[in-house]
Amino acid sequence: QYREFVMFKRFLAVFCAVVLGLSLAGCSVSNNAEQSKTFVANTNNMNIELTCFYIGDKMTRQNVKNTFDYSKLGLKKSDVKAKIDVFSKQYKGIKGIKHTVRITDKFLIENAEVDYTTLDVNKANKIPGVFFDKQAKKGFSMKKAEKALISEGFKEKK
Repeated sequence: QYREFVMFKRFLAVFCAVVLGLSLAGCSVSNNAEQSKTFVANTNNMNIELTCFYIGDKMTRQNVKNTFDYSKLGLKKSDVKAKIDVFSKQYKGIKGIKHTVRITDKFLIENAEVDYTTLDVNKANKIPGVFFDKQAKKGFSMKKAEKALISEGFKEKK
């Protein structure tokens, strides 16, 4: 019985070592988990909230929420809706981009999600005012993106 007890303790020690090793490996994998940073800016009756998702220094996707107060420009909801419907159609059917617009009595709220891992760069570049270089598919440097956003007046939202 003593021998079986010693064998059991050895088995338990090995089992605990394996579990501990897997736990530590799991912790190091979590460092490669997707993280995010959100940046905000307020300009010309528009609030912009941009969330960048990244792994390490590689930006994998981003979400942009633009809230535009069109009422301050004297525009009517019907005028805004007519113009936005034409504008929104440009984003339909482009892989890697989800685009939605909601219009309230005072605000136009635009949401755009860009997934750089699935983005159809060629189709996206056909949208007037949009340009993604071939690097987009590989992901951008989060550090460079953060520096560029801050230089454009964005502030990190914590």
